[in-house]
Amino acid sequence: MKTTWSELALSDLLRIHDFYDRVSSQLADQEVSFIIASVALLKTFPEAGRRLPEFDQRIFRLISGAFELRYEVLKDEIIIQRVWHSKEDR
Repeated sequence: MKTTWSELALSDLLRIHDFYDRVSSQLADQEVSFIIASVALLKTFPEAGRRLPEFDQRIFRLISGAFELRYEVLKDEIIIQRVWHSKEDR
């Protein structure tokens, strides 16, 4: 199954990296790697998250560590829509 990142999700990933990079570049790289590994899990288990029917039957929410990922499951593709740290205001 193909995984695609929306522009917003890529921007989120960069924002998260920049936030942690102020503390440690190694920590920033680790946190982004953790998020990417969470997305890799979705290739095998695309419905691992909780379905969010208030948006669409194809939209899911995955909590992985301190992060929340919103993603859409299509027939042959997973689209990562957004990524947040659980303590972020949104």
